[in-house]
Parts: sequence; C-alpha cells; structure tokens
Amino acid sequence: MSKYTTIQAIKAFILRGNKHYNGIPLPSPQRSGTYFQQASYAQKVAEELYETHFINEKR
Repeated sequence: MSKYTTIQAIKAFILRGNKHYNGIPLPSPQRSGTYFQQASYAQKVAEELYETHFINEKR
C-alpha cells in the first residue's frame, strides 16, 4: 500500500470509531466541531501513526 492509501485508510478507521488498524490501537474520533475539523484531526493522527508504525519499522 502506498503512503497516501495507508494514511487515508487509517483516517477512515478513526472517523468510523474503529479501535484498531492492523493491530495498531486507534484513538477515539473527535466528536465535536465541524466535519472538516473532525477529518483534519483524523488526518493529523493518521499521519503520526503512519510515521510511528510504518516508517520506523522500515528503518
């Protein structure tokens, strides 16, 4: 999976309220604010999780 695809998948899992993505624990989705704010939060967290769990594993 490409970086973009993986981040988008993690973001979707967060927005749906899933607890895990491939064994990685996910935070609860942001419930307040506009959808854009919720999606921005999920995007930020997804990028951080990608950097932590996918980039660091490849090194």
